[in-house]
Amino acid sequence: MRDFINFVGRAALAGAIYPFLMLILFFGPRFGLLLFLGFFYWYLLPGAVVGIGLWLLAARLAAPPKAAIRFAVGTAISFVVALGIHLSNFLFFGNPDLFSVDKLLLDVTPMLLMAAAIGGVAGLASPKLATTKTEPLSYLERVRLYEAAEQQANAARRRLQSQPVR
Repeated sequence: MRDFINFVGRAALAGAIYPFLMLILFFGPRFGLLLFLGFFYWYLLPGAVVGIGLWLLAARLAAPPKAAIRFAVGTAISFVVALGIHLSNFLFFGNPDLFSVDKLLLDVTPMLLMAAAIGGVAGLASPKLATTKTEPLSYLERVRLYEAAEQQANAARRRLQSQPVR
């Protein structure tokens, strides 16, 4: 549970950096901060979804994903979220202009850049690897491991002794 909160929390806060900076830049520190805090959960949502995706990915992989993979996965997940928001505008408001090819092509580039700025940073901020705690071995399991290691050592010693010295 601690890993899940670590992945989602770090990615959500990192994903909110870009909207925060843009709102402060365009609306000033006073009104931009009010807009940011008013819709805070909307700015945390894409990063949190990226954190969930990377948590699932890190739990499945043996080696930790590199920074470029985390950036690409974060960008892809954030792009899907942005595309879903874009399509929800069509479904809720019924604006047929949203599905013209020209409009869609003009919207894809800014969405990709925003997805890289939000999801890519969220992917980079998420941890590399999920820590997994292993249960301590019982006495019987430790004895079996010790006996197996002792048998391997004896077999290796016998092989070394049976080889002629050159």
